[in-house]
Amino acid sequence: DGRGAPLAGVPLDLAWLHRSGAVRSSSIRRGVSGRDGAFRFEGLGPGPHQLIAGDEPRRILAVAPGSGPLEVRLDPAPR
Repeated sequence: DGRGAPLAGVPLDLAWLHRSGAVRSSSIRRGVSGRDGAFRFEGLGPGPHQLIAGDEPRRILAVAPGSGPLEVRLDPAPR
């Protein structure tokens, strides 16, 4: 929020796209941040993923097996 506190109930989409010649593979996972603002996506393959959190622009994230926690900060909504 505007004070820097975690936001609960933020809708999250995590998308992945890979092309190899004529073959295209993709996945999308959806979630919502918890009461403490936390969220978790498991079983992700390596490579860039796009995270859409609320109305924020897409962010490109690099994940790999065994990656540690990732903190995402949203810009406060204008008043």
